Amino acid sequence: MKNLITKISLLGLMFIFVFACGVSGKGEKYKFEFNFEKGSTFKQKTLTESKSSQELMGQKMESTIAMTADMSFDVKDFENNLYKVDMKYDAVKMDMLIAGMSLSFDSNTTEDKAYGQNMSPIFKAMVNIPFEVEMNKKGKVFSVTGFENITAAMLDAMSELDENTTNQMLQQIGNSYSEESIKSTLEQSFAYFPENEVAAGDTWKKDMDINIMNTTINVTMNITLEKVVDNIASLKAEGTIKTVKDIIQDLNGIEAKTSLSGNQTINLQIDLKTCWIVSGEIRQSLVGETNAMGMKIPITTVNTTTIKGEQ
Repeated sequence: MKNLITKISLLGLMFIFVFACGVSGKGEKYKFEFNFEKGSTFKQKTLTESKSSQELMGQKMESTIAMTADMSFDVKDFENNLYKVDMKYDAVKMDMLIAGMSLSFDSNTTEDKAYGQNMSPIFKAMVNIPFEVEMNKKGKVFSVTGFENITAAMLDAMSELDENTTNQMLQQIGNSYSEESIKSTLEQSFAYFPENEVAAGDTWKKDMDINIMNTTINVTMNITLEKVVDNIASLKAEGTIKTVKDIIQDLNGIEAKTSLSGNQTINLQIDLKTCWIVSGEIRQSLVGETNAMGMKIPITTVNTTTIKGEQ
């Protein structure tokens, strides 16, 4: 049962996306596009806290999962109107409090192989392995290559796990960490850019479908460029988020179908010169239910992500 609760709680983290964009100019119309210099390096630190509550057989169960990810973005080249960027995880950490049990997994572990419930070596295997992303100034991602090296390292770290646990981890890796999922996440994140130049006070609407966890998430947002002060542009977005189709998972041979919907607000502060996020916050309030073994499990989830950028 704890495994089911853990899986349900982790679903909330899958709704959080990486954001990066650029704006140029001041006092006029602002054009949203990347403006990277060859050889430059950008860093981003995200902290996502997901607080979930489920009610099963009249018993209320609460969980908290905090996920920290540090990433580097090295701009290798710009040719044929495409950026070549090497991305890598610098550090990954997860802290969980589920059903009264506290667990912590950190890529800074000294262990090389996972065993039992220990996921730290799997996180360790993810770090310091670059993969290349090709994209244009508008954030259209044309390719993600080299991610198979991260997957291979993670599989090696799981070699001590039993077959059932390994299969579950493989399912999650395939859904969350693959070239296609990374490409989709990045590209959909950049879809918040306005098509045309905008001025402070302008609002534009984005309606998009995002493919994650073998399902489709619909996001509708009204986005406003609130102000530009001291070369920092402030964006605010409000809207809705929902699963178009149920998220289906195999939990120890039990099929679980989950649907979620709710509201989302985003606040971003963006450096006009470097086109990188200085800071940001994403907040989601979701409700729904999971159907498993004929039982309907109500879910309430609040996700909060803070973003800090360095350059």
